[in-house]
Amino acid sequence: MIWLFLLLCTGTWIATIFKFINMRHVRAGIVICINYLIGSLAAAISLFAGARIHVSHDGSFAAMLILSFILGIFMRTNLLVTDKSTVENGVGSTTFFNRIAFFPSVIISAVLWDGMPQPIQIAGLLLVIIAMLGMVKSMSGINVNEISLILGLIGSAAAIELCNKIFSVYFDAELKPIFLIGVFGSAFITALIAIMHGDGEPRGRITTEEIIFGALLGIPNVLNNYFKLQSLEILPSAVVMASFAVGTMVLSAIIGVALFKEKINSLRLGAIILAVLSIVMINLPG
Repeated sequence: MIWLFLLLCTGTWIATIFKFINMRHVRAGIVICINYLIGSLAAAISLFAGARIHVSHDGSFAAMLILSFILGIFMRTNLLVTDKSTVENGVGSTTFFNRIAFFPSVIISAVLWDGMPQPIQIAGLLLVIIAMLGMVKSMSGINVNEISLILGLIGSAAAIELCNKIFSVYFDAELKPIFLIGVFGSAFITALIAIMHGDGEPRGRITTEEIIFGALLGIPNVLNNYFKLQSLEILPSAVVMASFAVGTMVLSAIIGVALFKEKINSLRLGAIILAVLSIVMINLPG
């Protein structure tokens, strides 16, 4: 459970840093590109500092690299769709559909690998959706204007979760550093190409503030992915994905009140209570 706890902490940290980025009005594209670069370097450092890694010659290593590149592209795609959906549909509905993507991932994982959750866990999963709807409704409501964006959000976010699950099922755990280098490396390359071809942001030299924000995102980002892979190795997908989805929303709401003086109404408070209850139910043994 320690890996799941660390996963929630790093996920909440990332969400909080994004709030600061929006407040400071730095170039998000530059910050995100630096974030991917630092994530790649952090994964590389962990590789060279760790134990000797055995690379098999049966084709599995190449398959793992391909999976890492695919995951990196999905990460970048999800970020692009999230940015566009935030403008078109608002923060609330964008956040909800990004998080609700855990549900199709859980269903696919249950059918292929984990087996069906127990009745108490299924009830907890349904309660997760109710709690998330309550939290989003209390912030800005659901205002879906572009169905293609919503499908893009759910599809890319679900693909990210499934790629992580596939790695945890089929590949050796000692390959995690190499896997993460491939993930963040491919995401960095696609982000860099977007900047070079003009992504709509002002041109200019990279500022110290942008580098700092990139580092504050990059290190916890690679740790977040590492903790997710660790969690998926020892816990069912339903537990990891649902706990992460609703847990980060709850912690972000608490930090919003504590640090950013955001108001909390009765609907949001009730949703937080339901969310905590749903996490307890999901983590109960059958």
